[in-house]
Amino acid sequence: MLRARLFRTESFSLTTLMAGLIVLSSLVLATAMFLVTGRALNAGFSNSIRGNIAAIEEAYRNEGLPEAVEIIHQLSETPAASDYYLLQDSAGNKLAGNLPAMAPMLTRTELPAPPGRASAKEHVIVGEGKRLPDGSYMFVGADSYELIQAQKQTLLAFALITGATIIAALTAGLLLSAGALKRTDAIAEVCRAVAANRWDRRVPVRGTTTESDLLAATINGMLDRVATLMDNLRQVSTDIAHDLRTPLTHMRQRLERAQIEARSPEEYSLAVERALADSDELLAIFSALLSLSQIEAGARAVAFGQVDLSALLTHLGEVYRPVADDQGLTLETAIAPGIAVAGDRALLMQMFANLIENAIRYAGAGARLTLALTPDQSGVTAAVADTGPGIKPADRKRAFDRFWRGEASRSSPGHGLGLALVKAIADLHEIEIALGDGLPGLKVEIRFAK
Repeated sequence: MLRARLFRTESFSLTTLMAGLIVLSSLVLATAMFLVTGRALNAGFSNSIRGNIAAIEEAYRNEGLPEAVEIIHQLSETPAASDYYLLQDSAGNKLAGNLPAMAPMLTRTELPAPPGRASAKEHVIVGEGKRLPDGSYMFVGADSYELIQAQKQTLLAFALITGATIIAALTAGLLLSAGALKRTDAIAEVCRAVAANRWDRRVPVRGTTTESDLLAATINGMLDRVATLMDNLRQVSTDIAHDLRTPLTHMRQRLERAQIEARSPEEYSLAVERALADSDELLAIFSALLSLSQIEAGARAVAFGQVDLSALLTHLGEVYRPVADDQGLTLETAIAPGIAVAGDRALLMQMFANLIENAIRYAGAGARLTLALTPDQSGVTAAVADTGPGIKPADRKRAFDRFWRGEASRSSPGHGLGLALVKAIADLHEIEIALGDGLPGLKVEIRFAK
């Protein structure tokens, strides 16, 4: 099964395609090289024959037929590329050489090699004949065996190279295919495990910068995000069930008590009024959850524009200063003018309003609140600080969870969704938010990058 899969992968198909292109290119190159090499060898072969013919003619012109005979004897005794010779008179009588007398042939000719000189069938004499001025005839030829063997060796070399290329390409294709299958099977196994609710499984990463590792890291990041969302969903479901049970129970108890105990219209009216207050509390929780869902889905990002953050915070300081005074707190502002950021003005106002309201609600009488906005070289930092009891360092990571409430806030009104909304708005705007120590109290810093 694995062997069959190896030949069906995209890696093997691409490698096979590349191997085919390489083989085709090799065949074209081999054909061209064979033709060029053949022409070069034939040209050298012919030049050697013609050079010997020219030497014999030169000897004949200088000292006559005896000198031509002498040159042929010398060439016959020291054979080179052109090692077959014949010189015969006008009557056809052999005068010199290692070939028998023959009928004169004045063009390029192929002759069988003499039995004593070469016995192999592929030995063929290729040569040229020429008449001398006195009517005598000479023939100079050479065995074409070496030429033919050189051409065969050239073809054999290209065949071996092409075969080695095919084998190497197929081997590389199988190795690449096996590697790709291994990575694909690992991803498929992790996906099946995740589908079976094993959210701890991740795709192995080899620590390289290859595209397979990049894909694995991306998939792992997606799985981390999905696992976080699933955990949040389970936690939110549990928290909703827990937090809604109390107001619903109170509502039912009051209505049941009114049904049993109420004896006058005023008592019924009071019961209905309390039931309406409980329903308003439930509606407020659902409204906050709906806002959270919309913000986390990015539905409000389309409303982004330039927001005068200095003016916004100044306005919030003026609005909440009387509220703080009524609660026995002091609200101070230190806002740098002329600072604008990109975002949704309504959401940014809600974010800072939630932080200020939390500080007023939980800091306690006599505490001092500070609303600040400070620019620097890398961006802008807004801060809401108070001198109240703050949040314990161990609880700060959970403070942005839905329905989470600290020990100090459990006895006061609220649903634990304020900071969750703040975090969702900050994430939508891609700004950093951190809870720190106000020494004393809590300090919330919001960082807008340039």
